[in-house]
Amino acid sequence: MDKVTIGSIFGATLALLGRNTALIAAFVVAVSAISVTVNWALGATFGGIVGGIASFVITYLLLHRLLLAEGVAEVGPSVAGGFAFFGASLLAGIGAILGFVLLIVPGLILWARWSIVNVLVVGKGMPVSEAFSESWHMTKPGQWPIVGFFLIVIVISVAASLGISGSAIFSAVAAGQEPVISPLSLTGIAMELVSNCMNAFVVGACIAIYSQLCGNNPIDDIFG
Repeated sequence: MDKVTIGSIFGATLALLGRNTALIAAFVVAVSAISVTVNWALGATFGGIVGGIASFVITYLLLHRLLLAEGVAEVGPSVAGGFAFFGASLLAGIGAILGFVLLIVPGLILWARWSIVNVLVVGKGMPVSEAFSESWHMTKPGQWPIVGFFLIVIVISVAASLGISGSAIFSAVAAGQEPVISPLSLTGIAMELVSNCMNAFVVGACIAIYSQLCGNNPIDDIFG
C-alpha cells in the first residue's frame, strides 16, 4: 500500500471523477431534477421523502457503475444489494451523527474508518457486519489523512451552501423583501445541485480511498 495522504486522496478522487464525467453529470442532473419535480408535485414534506428514496436508489446505481468502471465490482446490482447499501448507509450515518453530537472529532473518525463500507457491500457483495469490520481494519493506516480529507470536504460544502444562501438573503434584504428560501426557488435549486455534486464527489472519494488502500490506484499527491 502506498502512503495515503490528503493530497493523494483528492488527486485520486478528481482523476476518478474525470474518467467518469458524463456519468457524474447525469447523476447530478437526474437527482436534482427528480427532487425539484417531486417537491413541486407533492409538496416539501412528502416530496422530500420521495426525493430522498429516489436519491438513495440512484446513488446506489452510481456507486455500482463507478465500481464497475474502475474494475472493483465483483457482483452485479440487485434489490438485495440495494437494501444492504441502504442499511449500511443508515448505520454508518447514525454512528457518525452520534459521534458529531458528542464531539466533532469522533464523528470524523467514524466517517473515515467506515468510509469504504459501501464499496465493500456494493462492489464485493460483503455482508454489512463484515464490511464494517473490514473497513475499520483497512482504513487504520490512513485514518488521519482520511479524517483531514473529509474535514476539508465538509468545510467546502458548508462554505458553498452558506455562500449561496447568504447571497440570496442579502439580495432579498437589500430589495426590502423577506428572505425566503424554498426548494423550488433558484437558490433552493442551486443548493440542491451543490449538495448532489458533493454527494457524487464523496461517492468517488470512497472508491478512491479503497483503491489507494489496496495499492491499486497510485497517484501523486496534488499538494506535494
